[in-house]
Parts: sequence; C-alpha cells; structure tokens
Amino acid sequence: MDNSSLRTIPLLKDFYSKQHYRPVWTNTTAISDQAVVLLGLLDKAEIYGLKTSLFPVCEIRNELELMKNSDIQSNYLTSRMNLELLLTDACLRFMLFLKMGYNEFDSTLFSLSAANSLTPYLISALASNDFEKRILAVQPAFVEYRNFNRLWLGF
Repeated sequence: MDNSSLRTIPLLKDFYSKQHYRPVWTNTTAISDQAVVLLGLLDKAEIYGLKTSLFPVCEIRNELELMKNSDIQSNYLTSRMNLELLLTDACLRFMLFLKMGYNEFDSTLFSLSAANSLTPYLISALASNDFEKRILAVQPAFVEYRNFNRLWLGF
C-alpha cells in the first residue's frame, strides 16, 4: 500500500497514538464487528449522499484476503497494518464527509476543530455498544437535513 492513498495522516497519527498503537479493527486473521459495520456503511455510502468510490473498499477487501491467507504468512503483518490504516482512514473520511459535506479533499480541513474532534469521537464509538449509530451521529442535526435523510432512507 502506498501512503499517498491515506488522506487523513495527521488524524491517523493522533488516533493510533491515543490507542497506544494497538490494532482496533483486526485480531489475528479476522476483523472486528465494528469493521464489518464500517464496510457495510461504506458499501451503502450513497444512502448518506456520498459516492462509494470515495472510499477504498476494494483495497480494504483485498488486504483482508491477504491477511487471512495462511499460505502467504510472510505478508501477514504488512497486510494487517495496511488493513488497520485503510479502515481507520476510510472511517475518518466517512465521518468527516458526513459531518462537513464532501468537497475535494483539502488538508486544511485538519485545522478545523470539527475534523480534530473526530479522533476522540471514533475512539468512543469503537468502545460503544452501537458503533454504527455513533458513527452516523456526526451528521448535521438541523431539521431539514434530518427530514431529507428520513425521506431518502424511505426509498
């Protein structure tokens, strides 16, 4: 994996330092329930007004298969680290786009308190019993948006 595909490097560094550099999405050769939920959210990103192509879902699934493949044990650790970074980057981007809307990605967004608040929010979402609900809670709370979202989900 090329680090240039990671768009949230400052947030990734902050997130993993707060997690003491421990994996949060993977264990041995499997992914967590939260990772499964995240992949589901990314697969249906259109429901939330985002293009699925904004997120590296295929690359994530490829790394998962590499990590699971016991015939290629020499690449296990690399695949697991890549999978961790890809999932965290995708989750942070998803949250950022839900919270602030999608524009061409600009690193100046990291200077905004809204972007910087995502790291601790993701940590608490991972620790909660309802990961999906906590991730989706970053969406704007104004009435028109909620009404539009309810209407959209009804289709």
